[in-house]
Amino acid sequence: MTATLDESVAEALFPKRSFLTKLRRKLRHTIHPRNILWHIRRWSSPNQPFIVSMDGDLRVRIYPTDVIGECLYLDDVFEPIESRFVCGFLRPGMIVFDIGANSGYYTLLACKRVGPTGSVHSFELSSRMVAELRFNVQLNGFSNVHINPKAVGDKPGVARLSRYAAGKEAYGSLGQSEWPGERIIGYDEVKVTTVDEYVRNARVEHVDLVKMDVEGGELLVLKGGTALFSRSDAPAVLFEFGPAMTAGFGYEADEILQLLRRFGYVINCISARGGLVVLPASIPAAELPAGNLVATKRHVDGPPVTRLEQDRA
Repeated sequence: MTATLDESVAEALFPKRSFLTKLRRKLRHTIHPRNILWHIRRWSSPNQPFIVSMDGDLRVRIYPTDVIGECLYLDDVFEPIESRFVCGFLRPGMIVFDIGANSGYYTLLACKRVGPTGSVHSFELSSRMVAELRFNVQLNGFSNVHINPKAVGDKPGVARLSRYAAGKEAYGSLGQSEWPGERIIGYDEVKVTTVDEYVRNARVEHVDLVKMDVEGGELLVLKGGTALFSRSDAPAVLFEFGPAMTAGFGYEADEILQLLRRFGYVINCISARGGLVVLPASIPAAELPAGNLVATKRHVDGPPVTRLEQDRA
């Protein structure tokens, strides 16, 4: 690292795990009975779905070929650190945009926490995942969800979505890159909206949280939401950061951070407990690990922008 990191930033970016923690995780994903059962299911009935629990009382349908489904089956959670942030941040009555909703993991977490006085607007462009998203929302009896079978970009229109094998839809992208180790099996034409167009047409007065996982298209989403993201009451933004996928769109990952800062945001990494640690602008983007970051403009009740020592207290 060119810049010297203080303890809070260093541990949030490069968390230290004990030998026992690493061993337990390795065993869970190798010889643990659930892992063995998962592989048996994937071999014997890859297209046979089944229901698993998540977040206590939520239920979700998964398939033995699903990338996210495997995490839920083996660990009962997907992206645990990010999930802690989202669950701690959200409050009843909030409005959430889930851009790149897949089968609805974050949509379900958000629906449960914002309650009937809040709402979740989910965007998913894979037709199979839209069907799974609708099923999972209905399975849990939520009525505070608006499902949009569209991509979100920098301008309205149509675009070409790369298609992967069933269960790997999370890798689909509007960019040119192919996910490492996976093969594109085709392309689909999809409708594209922008954040600002949607906010205007749906008459959304404010947004509290935007979660986006769009496989490298994050900069396009931000450009298409200039009006919303420039506001003083702009939402917090949970976004995926990494150069591997942005290259498929012809831009550097650092451009995401630069644009957010021009909008007036502070960039944060997420601590192990789901709190936020301010990421100094002096750290070169090229030296940041791939992962999820959170951009904020103001404090909202929930995990505070904090130092690690405070987060542990």
